[in-house]
Amino acid sequence: MHDALIELGDLSRKLQKRDMTLPRAHNLTDRQIRVLESMAETPGKYNQESSAAIEKNKFKGITLTDTQLHRGQFYRSLVANDY
Repeated sequence: MHDALIELGDLSRKLQKRDMTLPRAHNLTDRQIRVLESMAETPGKYNQESSAAIEKNKFKGITLTDTQLHRGQFYRSLVANDY
């Protein structure tokens, strides 16, 4: 989720600029959707870190007991809800 939040935070900051036009906002949003679609197949930096921690059942000294979210399903859900 951290990877997705970083991506969406960047998009949000760009969309809030005073000189933003509707066509530019549309292009940025379309681009972000493509990025999220690709993240369903390719893990981001933080997803790789969390996957390694789950394999060890520890993250920064904390024992993990919950299961991991399915990355592809999570990102596909974000994309589906963007439209």
